[in-house]
Amino acid sequence: MTRVKHSARKTTDYILVACSDTPPIDDIGFKELNHAHLKLGWFSCGFHKIVRRNGEVEDGRDEEIGGGFVESELSAVTNANSISICMIGGLDEDGDTDANFTFQQYMSLMMLIQDLRVKYPDAIVISHREISQHTDSPYFDVHELMNVSMERE
Repeated sequence: MTRVKHSARKTTDYILVACSDTPPIDDIGFKELNHAHLKLGWFSCGFHKIVRRNGEVEDGRDEEIGGGFVESELSAVTNANSISICMIGGLDEDGDTDANFTFQQYMSLMMLIQDLRVKYPDAIVISHREISQHTDSPYFDVHELMNVSMERE
């Protein structure tokens, strides 16, 4: 049996927000993502944090280990220097992209990012679409969401 290699996360320069590209009826979480990623040959779930449809935040891959998600040659963002967050959803019932996340998810995401920014104060918040020409995930403007959050403080 071939052992899948993984590496330690060396720094936390980025907090990366993406989505699962699943319809709203698929209320999946760590267990399902982990299973899917194992089938891809990864050693575990590629995301560090998962925000479920009800707003519950689940831990994914250990934060000390580099993610399995970033495949970018367009930027300085790597698995070794980022924490990845997966919002569950992003497709409508017909399979078209849709920022159909729940209010609870948006609230949980804002709180999670604020917590991660305390832990990693120099980290820059970005979305998957900022580092990939192949997706618009998570289908909403993360910076605009965080600006709304900052205005409330």
